[in-house]
Amino acid sequence: MNEKECSEVFAELMKMLRQREFGWVAQQVEEAIGVRRQLEKNSATVVAKKSLSETGDTESYRKGPHAAYSYTEPYNANEKLGILLSAIEHAVVHPFQMQMHTFSVFGRAKTPLSEVRFVNDDQKAPILVLRESEMKTRIESIRLLSDAISCLRKEL
Repeated sequence: MNEKECSEVFAELMKMLRQREFGWVAQQVEEAIGVRRQLEKNSATVVAKKSLSETGDTESYRKGPHAAYSYTEPYNANEKLGILLSAIEHAVVHPFQMQMHTFSVFGRAKTPLSEVRFVNDDQKAPILVLRESEMKTRIESIRLLSDAISCLRKEL
């Protein structure tokens, strides 16, 4: 995938995230990209040595210690798309996989479970409910999303 195609896919995915109430993911990606990539460069230094001789002042040079310095540079389109794909995985795919795992762990009880509820000690906090029926309807969508991300990664 060339730079232009990566930029187009990046823009389209960012637009989709904002339309589907995942604007916070798009915002975090923009912030990560705005920070720029941190790089470090090592350079050899040169030390000058002056000496007096009968013919006059002479200056000689010798290799000095290595110096390291940090600098930043912007991400290219491929790297930006890679960051976005990782963010989508972390925000959408991985939480669903954790929910599936949680349901399967609690579902090993002798009585079949149709839902798992997480209740917070704080009475004002919402109750998180994982329902088997909802999980089953989302499995295929999440699998397709995960496969699409893998395909895009291969083309980077």
